[in-house]
Amino acid sequence: MLDEQDDCEPERQLLVAEREAYARSSIIALPDEQLRVIRLSFFDGLAHAEIANLLGIPLGTVKSRIRLALQRLRDRVGELK
Repeated sequence: MLDEQDDCEPERQLLVAEREAYARSSIIALPDEQLRVIRLSFFDGLAHAEIANLLGIPLGTVKSRIRLALQRLRDRVGELK
């Protein structure tokens, strides 16, 4: 006998895939300067000071760009609810 959870599994997988695609497209849609610091920080694991040195920009600018990018992403993710 199939239980109800088995019937919902493909639907759940589709929902997860759609949300992942939306998150990915949201990250890619960030302005270039924000996308760059997000990639360096979260994907490459660099500290904010390392990013500032690498890009030749003030540490405060790095922090501001990360903060603005995260706010944009939060706003977009909020659209999913």
